[in-house]
Amino acid sequence: MRPAAITGSSSTNKGGIAWLGSASVGITSDRMGRRKAIAFGCAWGVLGGALMAGAAHVAMRKFLHYFVPSWRSGTKAWSIVAVIIGRLLIGYAVGTVTGVAPVFGAEIAKVNHIHSPDGYDHFP
Repeated sequence: MRPAAITGSSSTNKGGIAWLGSASVGITSDRMGRRKAIAFGCAWGVLGGALMAGAAHVAMRKFLHYFVPSWRSGTKAWSIVAVIIGRLLIGYAVGTVTGVAPVFGAEIAKVNHIHSPDGYDHFP
């Protein structure tokens, strides 16, 4: 990949879609609960990671060619698109998990560890 494509795929994670995951945390965690909302975000992260890992494999080229037959199977455009879509999915997952995990951690914390002045007391 060219350096511009790498920079673009990296910026889609944090600036592109992570805000959408953070904005949807309230709705997601209220409807599904905190634990299932974390699992929901992790599922999007696994899907995005699998898409990016598969972007370098020939089978992914055939898979994407099945959905978008106008792409020639010899081009590298499919791998760049797969990486960018994977980064978008991981960005959504990061926004979701970082929005709901601290709330869940505060909810399950023991009473004697909630107002401790240092972070060491939070670890068992």
